[in-house]
Amino acid sequence: MKYLALVVLIACGDNARTAVDDAPPAHDAALDARPVDAAPDAPLTGCGGADDCDTGTLCTFAPQHACGLDQGRGACEPVTQHFCPSLAFWVCGCDGNNYFNECLSRTHGTDIEYGGPCRPPGTFVACQTAADCPVDQTFAQYCVDDPRDACDPANGDTGCAGVCVHANQTCNPTLPCLAQGSTAIAESPDTEACVAQIGADPSADPSACVYTTRMRCASGADCGDGELCLPDVECPPNIGCLGWCVRP
Repeated sequence: MKYLALVVLIACGDNARTAVDDAPPAHDAALDARPVDAAPDAPLTGCGGADDCDTGTLCTFAPQHACGLDQGRGACEPVTQHFCPSLAFWVCGCDGNNYFNECLSRTHGTDIEYGGPCRPPGTFVACQTAADCPVDQTFAQYCVDDPRDACDPANGDTGCAGVCVHANQTCNPTLPCLAQGSTAIAESPDTEACVAQIGADPSADPSACVYTTRMRCASGADCGDGELCLPDVECPPNIGCLGWCVRP
C-alpha cells in the first residue's frame, strides 16, 4: 500500500476542524441562519459565501451546508498561513477546483464541498471487481458493495453486485485512511472512509479509502440525490453503525 506524499512543503491555510466519529463539526451551532426567536425579517447571521467575508477570511460551512447548500450559513474564518505537507488527499473546493487537501483549498480562500475530485452526483457504474471500473490515471476508482440490495459480503454473501466509487488508496482495519488517522497528518478530516472492496484479494489490502461528502448516514435517505450510504469497515455487521455518504 502506498501513500502519495510530496517532500516539498507548501504554505497552506490553518485547518481548524478535526476528525469526528458520529457528530458534525463542533462549530455547527454557530451556522444557523438566524436565532430561533428572531423576527422573520431579522438579518441573516454568518456568511453565505466568500463575498460575505472580509479580505483575508473565508466562509466555512458544516458538511450538511457545504458551500451554502440549502441556504445554510457559514462562519468567516481567517485565512492564516502555515506550512503543511502537500499530501494528496484530494478535495473539491467550493470554487469548483480540485485541491490536494483542505489545507491548500483554504489557502486559496475557499472551503471544501466534499472529498475527492470535483464530480457531479449521479449514476454509479456497476462492477464485480475494480477492473470493471472506468480507468482514470489520476483519480482511481474501486469496486465496493452496492448497499441498495440485500446481498452483503460482510454477512458472508457471495456474488454481490458492486458499484464503482472514487478512492484515494487501499486500506485495512489496522492501517486506516490518513484522513481518519492522526490529526497531525490528517489534512482533510473525514473526507475518506475505509470501505470493503468486492472482488479484491483478501490477502492484500481488502478495502479502499473511499472519498466521502463528510456526512454520516444511517441509510441512503440521509444522503443527497445521486449519493449512496456506504458502511465503514470498522462497523461490525448488523450493529447499525452510521455509514458515510459517497458520490460516484
